[in-house]
Amino acid sequence: MTDERLRQPEVISEALATEIATAFDAFWAAEVPLNYHLENADEATKQRYLDGEMRFVEQVLETTLNLAASNNGPVTVLFDLDETIALNKDYDATPRHLVRPSFPVLAEELKRRLGSDVDIGILTGRGQSHLNEEMANPQVLTDILSAVNPDMVHSVREDGILASAIAEVTSSEASQYDTLDWQCVERYDVYTVRKALMLHKLTEMYPDRAFVCVDDHQWVTRLNPDNPRVRGVHATGETMFFV
Repeated sequence: MTDERLRQPEVISEALATEIATAFDAFWAAEVPLNYHLENADEATKQRYLDGEMRFVEQVLETTLNLAASNNGPVTVLFDLDETIALNKDYDATPRHLVRPSFPVLAEELKRRLGSDVDIGILTGRGQSHLNEEMANPQVLTDILSAVNPDMVHSVREDGILASAIAEVTSSEASQYDTLDWQCVERYDVYTVRKALMLHKLTEMYPDRAFVCVDDHQWVTRLNPDNPRVRGVHATGETMFFV
């Protein structure tokens, strides 16, 4: 990897900010008429949501670029889906599936800055069968899967590709992992625990690769800061995806 691709005067340039704002404006115009939570939204509310998109992109870019520089090797960015880069609104009067407006812009920017040294993947609580169906015939995840390496699409459900590999991991074994704070992680729900175990398994499967995990759950704050190959981005508050 050449240093030139990592020498950026700022994380979000004026041109990138314009791309994010343009994507957000299109999303907002389409979503407001369908979303009763936004029917009385003013410009200040719109700006708050846009600021959240900008901050989200900034956090992911900054974390990934820093890890790529320090690791001096390829990086995979693993995104959670629901309330991180996607949102299922099936319960609304107008059922729909939303993709975070800044995600396609972010994915393109990661590729622009890091080229073949970055992969984008998914680590989600949605079932593997759903993900496989979407990869074969995209319906609701088209704007996400077009940017994703299909070999890095993982579900933490029982049908997940790595489910059997982590099924027999004991608490004693996991407590020795150098990727995370197991004492904190093991208290979370079963699917969140599986995310942590799958991340560790991926570091074993790809020893030359580093990983950034982006999630609205706080488990990503429990990654070991002394491990040079794993970093987390916690999408919380203004940076989580919820409209």
